[in-house]
Amino acid sequence: MNDLMSAGLHRCWKRRFVASANPRPGWRVVDVAGGTGDIALGLLEWSRKLPGRAPPPVRVAPGDGSVDSFREAAERQTAAAEAEAPASCTVSVVDPSPSMMQVGSAKASAKGSTFASSIQWLEGRAESLPLDEASSDLYTIAFGMRNCTDLPGVLREAHRVLKPYGRFACLEFCSVENPLLSILYDEYSFRVIPPMGLLVAGDWDSYEYLVESIRRFPHQTLFANMMREAGFSAVNYEVLWPGVCCIHSGYKLPSV
Repeated sequence: MNDLMSAGLHRCWKRRFVASANPRPGWRVVDVAGGTGDIALGLLEWSRKLPGRAPPPVRVAPGDGSVDSFREAAERQTAAAEAEAPASCTVSVVDPSPSMMQVGSAKASAKGSTFASSIQWLEGRAESLPLDEASSDLYTIAFGMRNCTDLPGVLREAHRVLKPYGRFACLEFCSVENPLLSILYDEYSFRVIPPMGLLVAGDWDSYEYLVESIRRFPHQTLFANMMREAGFSAVNYEVLWPGVCCIHSGYKLPSV
């Protein structure tokens, strides 16, 4: 249904979200409302493409002094340093639905043992995460924030579990500011999506709720202010094409 409703755009939005989050090898990430595993797997794939910590300067004698022997020595030392560095980040997925996490766990297992072993699946809610204070380098939530009833509480909880200089990243639908697009978007949302849900998934009510929850979510500037009130700094948002969703970002600075 996600592919059908968004004409596949949700995949582009999620890829952009993962790239903007830019998780590094060795980071501890918490992905909230991520039971299907899409974001967690994307974060792992992204971090595995990145180098670990930078190798130290070459101290191995370059053999006969030729350029080739020096290059070989440098490559050996680089390989040794990369072998010591973490291969990827690790992700704790927190979701209130065990059945959704079973779907995500199956996806991770299908990707291989290295992916499956890098994800921890925890049942819990965004308002009360089963994580220690200052335990995460990155907090992500994609298309789940609008389902939370206590947004200020969720933001405070995100701030609590992040380490100093940790980053908060949220992908969510936003208010459409282009007047013409807003009219077309409303027509599509209210007149097409619920009937499509009934026809394809046999479920009108869930997709009607989807449309209504998007409209109830605060305007992006208001949500940015809520993030600041929760303690985040360097708050900003990026509206994604064609203007119906955006990435919210902020950082937890050390207490002074």
